[in-house]
Amino acid sequence: ATPTTDEGPGGAGPEGGGPPPGSTYTGPDTDTDAPITTGPTLPTVGGGGDDEDEEEPPPLPPPPTDGSSDNPPPTPTDSGEGEITGCAPDTWTAMTNQAILEARRETVMNQTFIVKPDSILQYACFEKALDGVQEKAGPIFSESDYWSNREVDISGRSEENPKEKKITVNKTLGSSSLDMSIAGVVRSALSSYLGDNYDHSMLGGTSSIQPSGTCDLMKQVWQASKCKNFDGEKVFYTFDELIGNDPRQYPENMKCDDTGITQEMIDIAHNKGFAHAKTTKADSHAEYLLGEKGCNLTIATGVTVHRRQRDGDTAVVKRYPDAVCSNAGCSYKNNGDEEGECE
Repeated sequence: ATPTTDEGPGGAGPEGGGPPPGSTYTGPDTDTDAPITTGPTLPTVGGGGDDEDEEEPPPLPPPPTDGSSDNPPPTPTDSGEGEITGCAPDTWTAMTNQAILEARRETVMNQTFIVKPDSILQYACFEKALDGVQEKAGPIFSESDYWSNREVDISGRSEENPKEKKITVNKTLGSSSLDMSIAGVVRSALSSYLGDNYDHSMLGGTSSIQPSGTCDLMKQVWQASKCKNFDGEKVFYTFDELIGNDPRQYPENMKCDDTGITQEMIDIAHNKGFAHAKTTKADSHAEYLLGEKGCNLTIATGVTVHRRQRDGDTAVVKRYPDAVCSNAGCSYKNNGDEEGECE
């Protein structure tokens, strides 16, 4: 199955890896948003190479046919699922939905308690710094009365031209000239930036501390952050509680309204009513393990035993398939060339 977002297949969420909240997974042949409903195409494990000619181990012996077994191993016909291949895409589907639910819930909770950062311009009392510039730097530039009713010699006198010529200059820009310039260029840009991006109280809108422009703002916020408790706040949500309920509510003008968790995803992940992941019959053969059938079950290991022993005055090699016994107190007996049994 391929993750599908508004940006096309393979889109990833802001946290990296996995779908962003609000997106869903679709099957390979559908354009309809839905939870995972199809399994992957799993690789086929086969032989090959130099091992193709090796002898296969002996198969598991069939259960007794004398009527002593009332619960034979399941067959494709018994299970109603067709050929038993070991591939369960419906189970993979449920596991995938469960994984997405867990990831989205963790993301939502992290984004709830990790608050939006405040502006460093507010913490660094930038406006106070502007006030200092306006007060101290004015006389260096335009806020000066140096040219108020001041005579200036413009004759350029010399020995050849001793004649004197003066004019009176009377020009001042006032004591607020630089203030107005800074307000027009810096303060207006600062106010616009903070108003558009940080129009909320400190700690991402979760505290009652308001931006004040004072230089002890960081101290106030640090103390509030250090002493903040989880008292009265819900710190963990079940999947059901996150359907249509998004706890990411701060800042209040930037609320979230979609956790990406739906009832259908929960039903598939939890296999509600056993309607999503199919089940097949299984036989534990508990009667053998519990001893009711004695030592009847012999399990072949696939190993051929070569055993040298004496036959009169001649040494002969006996070959027979090895096996193990599942039941306690039973041991495999074989003294000939045929298959042995557990006793």
